[in-house]
Amino acid sequence: MLFEKFDKKIEEINHNIFENFYSDHKITKGELGRRTRAKITGNKKSILVININPNPKGDSKDCNNKNSTHPLIYVPETYNENLRKHLEKEKLIWNHSFKGPYDLVANKVKMFWATDDKCKEEIGNCYPEYKEIWEECYKEESEKDTNLILVFAELFYLCERTQKNVLKHLNKNRESSLSKIDEIIRLYIEYYNPKIIVITNMGASRLVYKSQNPHDKSMKNMKNEMMILHNGNEIPCLFSKMLFGQWRANNSEKEDLKQRISECLSKSQ
Repeated sequence: MLFEKFDKKIEEINHNIFENFYSDHKITKGELGRRTRAKITGNKKSILVININPNPKGDSKDCNNKNSTHPLIYVPETYNENLRKHLEKEKLIWNHSFKGPYDLVANKVKMFWATDDKCKEEIGNCYPEYKEIWEECYKEESEKDTNLILVFAELFYLCERTQKNVLKHLNKNRESSLSKIDEIIRLYIEYYNPKIIVITNMGASRLVYKSQNPHDKSMKNMKNEMMILHNGNEIPCLFSKMLFGQWRANNSEKEDLKQRISECLSKSQ
């Protein structure tokens, strides 16, 4: 699936889910946050990390910055510090938000932005003073000897400060919302081709679980992972607390998640 087609479908679903959200909460309607573009083809698969909404700095205007069309990226700390700081200043990278998920699988994956030469060109042309350094980063990452791509995505692209209003809105139209969430997950599977899905937010985890198990209203059967059946294939979906922020997982819980990811990767080889 081409990114343009995927992006259009995701935007339509988000607009449908949150059609009355802005008027209900008496806030100005803004642009939806940017979706994660990647090219995952051939025998490549992703580890797909999903959060609940794109709001890394606690300010909705940060994810409504549409001055450029290229995707937000995460640049690991091992790369040039000046480049990272510059891109972060321009609100193009979310280092704080995505460091935790990256640390879980750092030695197993390459970054999603290293799959798309268009991304390399867009960033390099936008910041010519850093073009050479950026292209070195891109080359190093793209040549990593792995077929696993680390992708960061959001369950929704509404830029909202907390999940409280989002969850309250979704509960008003529960059946319709769960159906749309299932559509989102199916689109993510088709576009990102995940080997594992890791959801790093309990609110988002419960929504995804409900979308796949709508008859389990008490959620008594929800555990810390489940299988999602798609086109005859079973994809492990792991649930976790946030990896940053007020309600983040502790070190023991993070290690447990890291171990569960490793076990899932071993089983699927």
